[in-house]
Amino acid sequence: MSLTGNIFFATGVLHNTVGILVPELAEPLWRIIADGGIVATEDIHEHYARAATFWFQFAGFAMMMQGYHVRHMALEMKKQGLDEEAPIWFGWAMLALGGVGAYCMPISGFHLVYLQGLRVLWIHHGSKGSIKEA
Repeated sequence: MSLTGNIFFATGVLHNTVGILVPELAEPLWRIIADGGIVATEDIHEHYARAATFWFQFAGFAMMMQGYHVRHMALEMKKQGLDEEAPIWFGWAMLALGGVGAYCMPISGFHLVYLQGLRVLWIHHGSKGSIKEA
């Protein structure tokens, strides 16, 4: 089983939990639910607050789906007798996404994505031409 997939899934759960517990994100979310949508307001500041909380929650669910996908991919690779860890390109992608995100938003969770990318690259360290690079 791919620990990478499980960690990324857990990151998505943590992301959405933060979105529910932090008042600046939670309050617009409850207003979206109560009013029936993001565009149920004419106040531009409220609209942006609702859009931000929507995309924050959406990103968490996207991380959960990606983590589940990586886990499923690892199980399929294991059935074929291949290495069941996330491929090296996934580590590079997470490293780049986390690095750019952390640079643009230093007070954020992008550092977790960066560290997960480093973890995948560390696992592949020294694989030199193995199937892990595919």
